[in-house]
Amino acid sequence: MDLACLVYELLRELPRTEEYALGSQIRRAAVSIPSNIAEGFGRSSLRDRLRFMHIARGSLLELETQLELVARLNYIKLPPTEEILLVKKLLAGLIRSIEGRMVN
Repeated sequence: MDLACLVYELLRELPRTEEYALGSQIRRAAVSIPSNIAEGFGRSSLRDRLRFMHIARGSLLELETQLELVARLNYIKLPPTEEILLVKKLLAGLIRSIEGRMVN
């Protein structure tokens, strides 16, 4: 959730011309990460839970790419790389944990 909130703050710097193009797509990716994690934990099967963690990871990679683009276009100063790395590590741990429970 912290990353999604940070992204919303960063996007305040976007020019109005990008508000509905890049801005909308970036916001959707940022919100998709915690949403898919939450939905995954609401599932009863480990297979479904794992699938939603992978979807969240895909959204995170999409977000990372889009933030790098807006940084290269000089719309934001720097992408939040530390926060993205933290979420990557947390998601990787969740995925490993679920996969480990599926084997046993």
